[in-house]
Parts: sequence; C-alpha cells; structure tokens
Amino acid sequence: MGQQVNFYLTPEDFSDLMLRVARCGDFVVIHSRSPEARPRVVPSAHFEEDGSPWLFLGFARPDDIGAIRMDAVSAQGYWGFDELRSPVIALTRCFHDGHILRRGRLYAVDGYYDENGAKVKKPEPFLRWARCVLTAARKGLARDPSLGAYLGPNARARTSEPGGLVLV
Repeated sequence: MGQQVNFYLTPEDFSDLMLRVARCGDFVVIHSRSPEARPRVVPSAHFEEDGSPWLFLGFARPDDIGAIRMDAVSAQGYWGFDELRSPVIALTRCFHDGHILRRGRLYAVDGYYDENGAKVKKPEPFLRWARCVLTAARKGLARDPSLGAYLGPNARARTSEPGGLVLV
C-alpha cells in the first residue's frame, strides 16, 4: 500500500527535483530524528548537520504537521516520524562523494492496517499531494530498468564518462 520512486541524483539533479516537487504545493521538510515527540522542521531538503548532508528526511504538508505520529527510539535518545501511520513522504537522499553515487528514494504510504486489523486510508488531500510529488519526481528523469531506478540527467551523463560516477 505504498508508492516509491528510486533514483540516482547528483546534487544538481536533486536541486531540479526540489523545484518540481515545490510545484505540487507548500510543504515542509522534517528531520528523521527529533529530540522531542514532535516533528523537527528543518530549513530545506539540502539540510546539513555537523558539516555533512543529512540523508534521511521527510516531506509533509504544513496542514499535516499536527497529524504526524512520532515514535520514541529510547535506546538512542530521539523520536522518529512514523512513515506508515503519518501523512509524510519519506526521503532518502543520494549519498554523493564525487566518485560514488548511492541510490535514494521517495516513499509514501497510502494506508495501513490498524491494531484491530481494520484498513485505514490516509486523508485524500495528503494522497493527492503525495501522488503529485511522486509524479513530479519521475519527470525529467530517465528510467533504467537494469537498475530498477531513475537517473537524473547529470547523473546519467557523469556515469557514461570515462572514470565517471559509480552507481552503488
């Protein structure tokens, strides 16, 4: 009951993706870890912490912030958003060090089964927005069936160069 887009995006490709996603409507970026039981909103999807890009984030509509469920990760001292039960699109950014490019993804769940086994569908405004975001993510990218993922134009060009990017 989820939809995902797997991709290989260089930082330039990721910036283009963010422009396309923004056309779907207002959204906030939330950190995958929060020191408290509420979402930690960060300035952008290009968020860095301690000098390194943070690879695990989420997208949410501003109207949905109050509906985001947080789960305690007591052993590590933080709270994480529950992507299954919350109106959130999970983002894993691509790791890129100039030579290696690791796969990233966007993932949205449309519904889930509650503790009584009843199917729960997420709110329709969230579902419309999530479909728009996932569709926008695919636009401008080339699907590579051998990788099971989409490639950004810059990533595609750089992998075909001698000594170019290695996709992992």
